Amino acid sequence: MKSNRVLSFNKYTKIFEEDSKPSEESESPTVKTLNELISIFFKCYMAVATKAIDYKGVISDFLAITGEKDPAKRGEVMEKSIKNVTDKIDPKYSNLKGDIEKAASSIKDLYSEVASTEEAKKNTEAINKMVNDKIISYQDILKSQPLKVEVKGVKESRKIYGFEDYSRVFLYEKNTFGDEREVVLDKMKSIYSEMVSQEKNPSSDALKNRAKEVISKFDEYKKSLSNEEEWEKMKRRERKEKVESMNKEVDSIVQKTNELQKSELIKIGVDKKIADSMSNIISTINTIAEKTKEIDDKIITETNSKEKESEYKVGDIVKYKKENGEESQNEVLKIEGDKVFLKDKEGKEFSKDKKEIEGKVEGSKEKDKEEDKEEVKDIKSGNIDKENLKKNGPNYEAIKKFQEDYNSLGIGEKIGMDGGYGKNTESAVKRISGMIRSLSDKEIKTNDGKLLSGELISTVKKLLDNKDKIKGILK
Repeated sequence: MKSNRVLSFNKYTKIFEEDSKPSEESESPTVKTLNELISIFFKCYMAVATKAIDYKGVISDFLAITGEKDPAKRGEVMEKSIKNVTDKIDPKYSNLKGDIEKAASSIKDLYSEVASTEEAKKNTEAINKMVNDKIISYQDILKSQPLKVEVKGVKESRKIYGFEDYSRVFLYEKNTFGDEREVVLDKMKSIYSEMVSQEKNPSSDALKNRAKEVISKFDEYKKSLSNEEEWEKMKRRERKEKVESMNKEVDSIVQKTNELQKSELIKIGVDKKIADSMSNIISTINTIAEKTKEIDDKIITETNSKEKESEYKVGDIVKYKKENGEESQNEVLKIEGDKVFLKDKEGKEFSKDKKEIEGKVEGSKEKDKEEDKEEVKDIKSGNIDKENLKKNGPNYEAIKKFQEDYNSLGIGEKIGMDGGYGKNTESAVKRISGMIRSLSDKEIKTNDGKLLSGELISTVKKLLDNKDKIKGILK
């Protein structure tokens, strides 16, 4: 099997291999402070860029920042860059704009304040070099790692210089989970690049140690997410759970790393008042992340609910709550509109609204077609094979299911659903095959009703799944 490249971090560390040792000028508190502000800007910008579909101005925004040689005016350019991408944000994230604008304005004001001091003016050259090196390093990462996954269905229109549309609405929608894995990797990208930078030229020992931990963990995730063969082997539910687990863990890692950066600001020489302001900005960025997760989780819940409402089929075993609050499980007999008709242990029929159904039970008779395709066997009448008249016979369940499906179609007098293949079931086999022939000219051999073929069983299931579409014909 050909392995599809999801993402390689190989070039990340190379970007920083040529870094020169910091000079005495670059060690000044002002340069350090502005260095941290650039990191905070990048966090904010990335938080927005990953929510803007089809935004193509990432590189030009970065060039505008490095192109501004007056440190005191650079804050305005940074704010404008964030606004540029905020204007293109996906409408579902429109409620985030207030927090984004607040963070962008604070970054501008704080950067302008620090860059306008006498010490900053003395270190203009060092500041410009620091900003240029830092922004260019981020720019090189974006250009060198486009995050393309060679999986059918990945839409090029959703690329933003390598930024996949960072919407968990799309989580779980593909069988191979190519897009979903790329979303996780994309989320890791900005913090990973910052950690590589911290490991090479750390702001503090604590951040250096944290960088090593994050890089090691993300490398582990990258290896797992890139293993196409392993993902192909997983069942759909297992893939769902693994992707969602990684998403939550990455969210936690990003939050904890941001909190550590806040606690280290004063230790690395940032003025307490400035450090407090920077901490407030990071808190706002964390709030943006939290609100994003709330929006995404709500959409996922709604999407999953809609999927649940449409995924049930006759024969499924579904779970629901009784009036006393206890959970129960029963088989689906038929589905009409928003009503799911079930059968209890005594054989009595009752109905539940789809919204009351909590989901299918693992091991349900109707498996996900793309996951569990089973061969349907031909079955002979019990008048030929006596075993097919017995309740403990090898085909008891399959015969009973056909009888139930036949009755659900409502094309003639109902037959007993006892799992025995006798004369009444033979008549039903002949009747349904004749109806299929009249509807589609499809001839299914039944040996005068004495052969219930796998082809006929499968066709009856298809008819039942589309009963609403053909109910006028069936009457």
